Amino acid sequence: MSLLHSLARINAFELDDFLPFFLAGMHTGWVHQDFAPRLRAFPEVFTVSSEKVALNDELNSFSARTEAVDAAMALLYREQHLAYAYYHPEHCAVSHSTPDQPLMSMRRHVLNYFGLPVYACNVNGIVRTNGRSFFWFSRRAASLSLAPGKLDLLAAGGIACGMGIRDTLIKEGLEEANLPANRTCQAEATGLVSFCSQQGHVLRYCHMYTHLLELPEHFTPRANDQSVEEFLLLPTEEVLAMLSDPHCFAPNVYPTICAHFIREGYIDRTHPEYALIQRSLQIHAPSGSPLLTKYASGD
Repeated sequence: MSLLHSLARINAFELDDFLPFFLAGMHTGWVHQDFAPRLRAFPEVFTVSSEKVALNDELNSFSARTEAVDAAMALLYREQHLAYAYYHPEHCAVSHSTPDQPLMSMRRHVLNYFGLPVYACNVNGIVRTNGRSFFWFSRRAASLSLAPGKLDLLAAGGIACGMGIRDTLIKEGLEEANLPANRTCQAEATGLVSFCSQQGHVLRYCHMYTHLLELPEHFTPRANDQSVEEFLLLPTEEVLAMLSDPHCFAPNVYPTICAHFIREGYIDRTHPEYALIQRSLQIHAPSGSPLLTKYASGD
């Protein structure tokens, strides 16, 4: 397998399985055809046809939309129609453009059932010593609904409604790796990567603000919540080889580390798949218009 194969696997989805989702009159996301009938139980919230799903136009304020959808999805969760073991309490902004102009908010996991963009940020922790570079990775707990047991970056998380990138970095750094706030604030903003992946009835479309944090040799991360099983410090050469295995890492790791290796010259213009790898780091997906790129899933 190749690095490009791994990127294609995390960006595998089939839009023929989905109906467009309309919010405030605009095409904003996607709802799986097999999940859409569940929403018919809430005619005061959703209008469902064979061609689309729309939020009721009578819900015309931030609070009205948020409360109505939250109540409906909470009931579906209690009836075990949502494939998550934990119903995450954090709400994320939903908008036609950027999250600073929200039309409503939804719980983080619920966004995926509507194919709506999730804005998140991460910290790539690196140790440089004796001319070599090493990466800190966390192993996600087996109890997590998303990517259980997979290797993840040092810290990462969705940007909750009302929070900014820096606030989220500090929060996730402390919870997931016991990073002091003053150290997390030293992280360098390195860009934005995206991925869009179909997993059953959900479409995970994520914009990830990436950061690089150089750490001293004596630093050892420690989790302050139940989301991490262990931490591993891996050399660059091993990480580069592991990227060709689409089953090693959580989805956000692949584009983040690929972008890092491009910046540092480990992947350069001489790589036979350089142009395609670059394109794979920015997936155009539903934000007021249909997805522009469709990847076929592979073995």
